[in-house]
Formats: sequence, C-alpha cells, structure tokens
Amino acid sequence: MARKGIVIMYKTEIDGSLLFQTGLANGIQYCEDPMLNLSVNAVDSFEFTVYPQNRIYEKIGCMKSLVKIWQDEKLLYYGRITGYSESMYGARLFYSEGALSWLNDEPVPVYSISSMTPEQALRKYIEMYNTAVKDKSHCFRVGTVTVEKVTESGNVGTIHRSSTQRPSYWSEINEKLIKPLGGFLRITYTAEPDCAGIIDWLAEPNEMCDQEIRYTKNLMNCEKEVDGTEIITAVVPLGRKTGAQNDGNDVRDNITKQDDNAATSIIASFVSADLVKSGDMIYSKSGVEQYGFIRKTVVWDDEDHASLLHTAAQWLLGYQSASHSIDVEAIDIADVQADISHFKIGTNVKVYLPGETVPTIMPITTIEIPLSDPSSSRIQVGIRASGITEGASSGTSGGIANSGNSMPSSGIKYELKKFGSTISLKGSDGSESTVADSDTVYTHPTHT
Repeated sequence: MARKGIVIMYKTEIDGSLLFQTGLANGIQYCEDPMLNLSVNAVDSFEFTVYPQNRIYEKIGCMKSLVKIWQDEKLLYYGRITGYSESMYGARLFYSEGALSWLNDEPVPVYSISSMTPEQALRKYIEMYNTAVKDKSHCFRVGTVTVEKVTESGNVGTIHRSSTQRPSYWSEINEKLIKPLGGFLRITYTAEPDCAGIIDWLAEPNEMCDQEIRYTKNLMNCEKEVDGTEIITAVVPLGRKTGAQNDGNDVRDNITKQDDNAATSIIASFVSADLVKSGDMIYSKSGVEQYGFIRKTVVWDDEDHASLLHTAAQWLLGYQSASHSIDVEAIDIADVQADISHFKIGTNVKVYLPGETVPTIMPITTIEIPLSDPSSSRIQVGIRASGITEGASSGTSGGIANSGNSMPSSGIKYELKKFGSTISLKGSDGSESTVADSDTVYTHPTHT
C-alpha cells in the first residue's frame, strides 16, 4: 500500500531488545552497517556490526538469539544469529539466517511418496518437518502453491519422490521440488508461537508492484548474458527405477525398445517435427546440423515408459540453443516518493529498459536493504529464456522461470553520470543520451 508522505521506519530487535531503529536519536548507537538481504528460492540473511559499548553486545548468542526486523508494522525478517567474526578492537560482525534455515535442522526420514501433485508433495514435506521439530515456533504453514506438472495430454500430473540418504528438509525441497519444477518459493514471516512463516511456491508471481523501473529514474544497471554451455542437441532419457543389476546400478525405464518411426511420429504430433527418436535417444535435426551431437543423459524419477518419451522431447526443446538472461539492478525509491509502494520479493515489476518503449515484466528475485540508509535499497530482477528461439517453450529445470515476455533486444550495459543539472546515459555500444535532472528521482555516480 502506498504511503502518503509518511516516513518508513525500520526497527530491529534481538531477543526482544532493541538493536536499532531508524528515525530515533541514538537509534543506531554502537551498531554499523546493518544489511538485510531477501531472496526467492533461498534463505534470507542479515548482517550487522556491533561494538563492545552496545548494551546487548555480550547477550547475543549464536544459534540461539532471534532477530526480528519490521518495516513499519510489517514483519520483514525473522531468523537467528548463526555466528560472528571479531576484529582486534572487539567489533563483532554478526551473521543471521532467515527462518527457512531451520529446515536444515531436521533430517528427512527414509520415505517414498507417489501420485502426488507438486503442491501435495510440498505440503507433505512441511507436515513431516512440523511433526519432527521439537520447537513448535519453528514450524511453517504452506500458503499458495501454483506450480504444477503438466502431462502430454494437458492434465495436471503427479510426481514420485523418495530418499534413503536422510538429507535435510531444505535440501530435499530444493533438490526434489524447486530445481526440477522451477517456480518462485518465498516466505512471509509471522513469528507466531506455532508458525515461523507462511511458504508460497508460485509458478509465476501473482502480484504486480506499482513502482516501475525506468532508466531516467531508478535503473542502476542492466545486462544481458548469452550462455552456450547449456546447449544440448540429444537426450538419453531414463525414467523410474524398475530394479537393480548385480553390480548395484539401477535399472530404469527407457525408450530403447520403442519403434523409432512410430515414436518420432508421436513426437511430431505432440511436441515438434524437428525432433527424432533414434535408439535410446531423442535428437534435434536442426540442433545437430548446427552444433553436432551434444548428448546428455537425464533421469526423471517420476516418468514411466508411457510418459518418458513426451517428457524428454518437451525438455529437449529448451536446450537446443544458448540461454539468454537479463539481470537488472535498481534503486527502491519508495522512501523518497510517497505515492508508490516498496518493492516486494517474489512479485512482478514493469521494467523500461534503455531503448525500449514497451515494458518487460520481470520478477523481483533479490532485495538488499541497508537499514541505516533505506533510501539506498536495491533490487535485482531478471528473466531467463532458452530454446530454438527466445520465445520457445522451455522445460526449465531450475532457477528463474521464463516470464513469458519476449526478450528485450538490447544487450547493452549502461552508465549513469550526473553533470550539474543533467544526467548523461552512456551505453557500452557507444550510444549516449542526456536527460534533465528534474526527470530523475535518483542518480548514482559512475555505476556500470
């Protein structure tokens, strides 16, 4: 919600004692450089330096002390102190991890789940963890889940997951859900006696921030990257485990016995006429012609012989050309412009890149807030696409999912400089433009 001229207050408490608060005289005494980092698909973090003169200096305990940070009335962060480093003068740089790190405290028991949707699987993991954890204030609730597995018929599919290795819950959720199925996992902190926070897992962000990113206002840097190391022109798919050999290696479903011509016709009907089934693999005719055979074996624990062909063909479409990513860094200007809201992690934002008249919708993936100077808060947003063309459907197996927008054509880095009453915008391609300082809400000297 936008504020009407109200100054945003940030307050931090450790074990109920005030560490610092913006807007108060001596509100940040004997404490320096408090930096909060919020991210999707990751554990949030917080760092700060405290001097011996601070009254709670000796009271802060590792893996015990709890940290809460508020943005006005909103609980922005909840976590624990994990450690510190101390200088020769006694200044301690403390490190804190968000509540999601508590999922590392409990190992997953030997288990096997099947015929579950991704949402049901996430809820099962959290249910198992909540049952196992002793401190019920470390429990979580699952909120909105929109990530799905779609079958070749367009229906919602199910997944199978199992483990005998007893990894942590956070590792299992990352490796068995987020990486293979993608999406945006975020947490809303509650710090209730029976719930640390509410976990959402979204296929795409479901909110649009009313603050935009423009290069004449708050854009700090943008960069497009092309990576050809992920190009794959042929895949050898393996499905569910069906047994074990004498040497202990798994026996898995595969496509070797399927008739090549019949399987190729099926792929052409449901996926792409560019793909060919040959023996134990599927390859791209155009990809092989351009790059040669670059083969990779991929295991899908959820797929049997009936669905493996379609899943592998759909996956291969996303890896036949270089991946394209755009990373944008911007300043959060909500503290100096009262009619807009702060950026929120895991939401979408409209980005007007230099040279573009139509905005690109990008997800906010990282927010960095220096609590002693909140007006210098920065965010990172980005999209990633791969495939035969930039708009091709991609079976992304982790990271940031394609937002569905066409990739901007610009791959230029920009440098902003202030000269008196004007702002100079210089591109790495040699292009230059100048805008009036009155059009610029925030400027930064020589940032590339």
